[in-house]
Amino acid sequence: MLALWGQKYIIASSVLLFLVGAIVALNFVQPKYESKVTLLPPRLSDVSLLNVGREQGGLPPFDVERVYLEFKNQLTSVYLRDRFFGEVYLKDTGAGVDKDSLRRLFDRELIVQAPDKNKPEKYEVVVQTTDAVRSAEIANKFVEMASARAVENIQQNVTAEISTQLQGLKQYVGVLRESAKDRRQDRVAKLREALAVAEAVGVEQPQQVTGRTAAVEDLKAYTDGSLMYMRGAEAIRSEIEALERRKSDDPFTSGLRDVQQRIQFLEGMPLNFEKISVVTVDQIANPADQPISPNKPKIIAFGTLLGLLLGCFISSFRWFWKLQVNRTPLGIRD
Repeated sequence: MLALWGQKYIIASSVLLFLVGAIVALNFVQPKYESKVTLLPPRLSDVSLLNVGREQGGLPPFDVERVYLEFKNQLTSVYLRDRFFGEVYLKDTGAGVDKDSLRRLFDRELIVQAPDKNKPEKYEVVVQTTDAVRSAEIANKFVEMASARAVENIQQNVTAEISTQLQGLKQYVGVLRESAKDRRQDRVAKLREALAVAEAVGVEQPQQVTGRTAAVEDLKAYTDGSLMYMRGAEAIRSEIEALERRKSDDPFTSGLRDVQQRIQFLEGMPLNFEKISVVTVDQIANPADQPISPNKPKIIAFGTLLGLLLGCFISSFRWFWKLQVNRTPLGIRD
């Protein structure tokens, strides 16, 4: 220690040299600032407007998980990063900038992460740039674009759902009408056959079997079966004429009005996407007061320590060198 103390000026010079070097280096290093947006799932009230009329229209309801999943898919999508890079990030760059290099820088600066394994629904958008205000703007705008894109996708999905539902229902209406037409024609055919029988046996007026109560099977045979001719030729002719004059089978088609009611409801279904929210912004990004790098105290302390170690090494080397030089070949000092 005494030997080192004797060369304290060398050690002090080394420490001072590295300290000044660290301070000078700090002036050439651009500070980097970090801004962060913390994201959570939307509240039930944020997505409730999506479900207005869906149950009545026969559509599955939206829940928080489904809506938030759409937002997370957009937040982590390559499409959104490409679009944000082209529409927002490049606006502040001048002409002639290498876009490939700038894109690599952008991918390093903007990070989307789920920091807590115990809370997988929590997401963060972290941006690190040399401008504190720009870092906050990029983080907030990226979340806004992801949210808008998620709402746009949900709107497209809802529109497609309703369109598909309407297409199926309208096709079903066509099937019901065609089936009703076929049943009417079948009815006319049966009536014509019963009319021929009634005219052949001379039954002009309705006939009733006396002395017994008509069973359900007898009534069915009387109105629509083998005993239909017993209704009488006059009644059968009247029904045939009425069926052939019928312009529409809709009032006589079972279930048709219910389907038409659903179609009418879906076509006028209220859609309000302006007031829904697909995410809860737990904390917006604000410009940082202090940079995250470089760490000035750490760098200065490291420079001081490095100068101290180098100074001690040089002093020790000089002391050993002098000690060897001042020794005789027999190990006796001159």
